[in-house]
Amino acid sequence: DGQWQCAFEGGTIVVRAQLGGEGLCMEIADDGIGLVDAAPRPSGGVGLSNLRERLRSLYGPAARLQLMENQPSGVTSRLLLHLERT
Repeated sequence: DGQWQCAFEGGTIVVRAQLGGEGLCMEIADDGIGLVDAAPRPSGGVGLSNLRERLRSLYGPAARLQLMENQPSGVTSRLLLHLERT
């Protein structure tokens, strides 16, 4: 389990990782403009769909990628992977 924080001119990024009974949870959070205020991309979000599909194919149906708005600004990306202990 751990947390790392990086401050730079214009913002902060925090990376968290936790290994628990359900598997691995990794989060990357920032305090930028967020999802709502971001300019639309010409690709229409195909990259996230492809990434989620690849996660499912590599780690099974329990693998998740979640994007959440932070308050008052920014985004958190959360990756959840179910890991088998051997």
